[in-house]
Amino acid sequence: MLSRIKVRGMTLAEVLVVMIVAGVVLIVITEGFTLFRSYTANLEWRIAENSRFYDGYYRLEELATGADSITGESGSVMIWRGGAGAELVQRDSMLIAFYGSASDTLMFGVRKLALGDSLVMEAEGLRLSYGKCNADSVGWPF
Repeated sequence: MLSRIKVRGMTLAEVLVVMIVAGVVLIVITEGFTLFRSYTANLEWRIAENSRFYDGYYRLEELATGADSITGESGSVMIWRGGAGAELVQRDSMLIAFYGSASDTLMFGVRKLALGDSLVMEAEGLRLSYGKCNADSVGWPF
């Protein structure tokens, strides 16, 4: 006697539903991954911009706090240390330091660079002020 083996299968409609659900899940995962990559790229860019900003801030801090004297000459600021001078110039919202024939862009977005009672620099929501002027001296010693 032959025995009958019951084979269970899926109907065409059930296979179609499974394929549609799998496709929707795959699309959601792909879009989520694309969104994540876009977010991390934006975050990396912002971190790099902040690093450049703080790098310029720390270089300016080192120049100003280590200076022997600071003088103002014809729209620029000279920072003297050990007989050598560095000229700070504001051009097109950039703060540029000139060391002899070399130059270095310290900061972007600079709105003000002035030498009065103190060296004042304003950039991107940051206001820096270094030292007080000594009226008895030539230049601006710390």
